[in-house]
Amino acid sequence: MTLRFNNISKNFTVNHQPMTVLKDINFSLQPGELVAIIGASGCGKSTLLRLAAGLDQADRGTITVNDAEMKGLPPQISLVFQEPRLFPWLTTAGNIHLGMEQTRLTPAEKDQRTHHFLAMMGLTDFADAYPHQLSGGMAQRVAIARGLVAGPEILLLDEPFGALDALKREQLQDMLLTVRRQSSLSILMVTHDVEEALYLADRVIIMSPKPGRIRAIHPVTLQVPRDRTDSALQLQRRQLCELL
Repeated sequence: MTLRFNNISKNFTVNHQPMTVLKDINFSLQPGELVAIIGASGCGKSTLLRLAAGLDQADRGTITVNDAEMKGLPPQISLVFQEPRLFPWLTTAGNIHLGMEQTRLTPAEKDQRTHHFLAMMGLTDFADAYPHQLSGGMAQRVAIARGLVAGPEILLLDEPFGALDALKREQLQDMLLTVRRQSSLSILMVTHDVEEALYLADRVIIMSPKPGRIRAIHPVTLQVPRDRTDSALQLQRRQLCELL
């Protein structure tokens, strides 16, 4: 499934004055691709994901899915926020199960998928735990499982590991790579971490602020699987930092 942004611009009103948040955004997410978006705070990265999820509308331009203009909340696209946003009255299994509320799966199929993603995320022993009983890393795994359980073709990730410590962040980055290997999922990911972008992505989009524009699109040509300590990765990291 191809997601395409065509001349997208978005304005907000701040203190009764119009403010252009995004201007002339053009790029596409190809089937099976992971694209990371980096840039300074305020350059419209999260707004771009909200537009792609159908939670907001562009003021100019179109977003297409397989060349058809996107309208409403597309069922093929899931969005995972920076905070887990779990329902406190639901268990781990219940929060994951909720991701299939709008599907036509049978109760047995929903239970099977829930158990599958509990196992994939290493959460089987915490299936009956409530959000307040989970660590930050566990809660984020629940949120990602909820985003994946309905079988989306495109996953949108808004800084999903930004609030975690370095060890948990690396563990969830590797988990995301495992999910990619096991599916044909396309992923559009916002991050502030240049190294994370290079470790995970096929391409990196560098944005500049006021208004938010695409400054450069950097193809990541590093060998897979990647090593965080690889000198080639660190060289590209320095190159991208110079563009930010």
